[in-house]
Amino acid sequence: MVNRLEILNESGTDKNTLFNLEHSFAAYHSRIKNDEQHYIEQVRALTQLVEREATDEIDEYLSILASQSGLPPQVLLRLKLKVSNEVGNLPETIDTWVKWLISWLKTDLEARDVLLFEVQASILGSSNTWG
Repeated sequence: MVNRLEILNESGTDKNTLFNLEHSFAAYHSRIKNDEQHYIEQVRALTQLVEREATDEIDEYLSILASQSGLPPQVLLRLKLKVSNEVGNLPETIDTWVKWLISWLKTDLEARDVLLFEVQASILGSSNTWG
C-alpha cells in the first residue's frame, strides 16, 4: 500500500499522489461511520511514512512504476542500476535472460522475497534452498 502512495514530486501535496485518499472508498466509509477524524489521522501517519522513505534516487518514472506494480521503489532502483551497469553485456536470448534473472534473485534477497512471496511454498517444495 505504501508504494501506491509514492509522492511524484517535491511539493508533497496530496494532489501529487497517484491516489487521492480524500476521494477513496475508505474515506467515504469513514464519513458514513462518523469516524472521519480517525481516518484523517491514519492518512497523515501513512503520508509521513511515505515521505520518510522518499529518496532523491527514486525518480518520477520509478515512483509511477512502484505505485502501479506495488513493488518497493528501492527494489526497482537496484534492478535499474544493475541493468544500466550491464548495458552491452545483457542477455540476448530467453534462456540467458532466465539465468540472469535467477542470478539477480539469488543476490537480491528483498527482490526475491517480494516478487516470489506468493509462490514461495511451491518453489521451496521443489527444492530445498534458494542458493
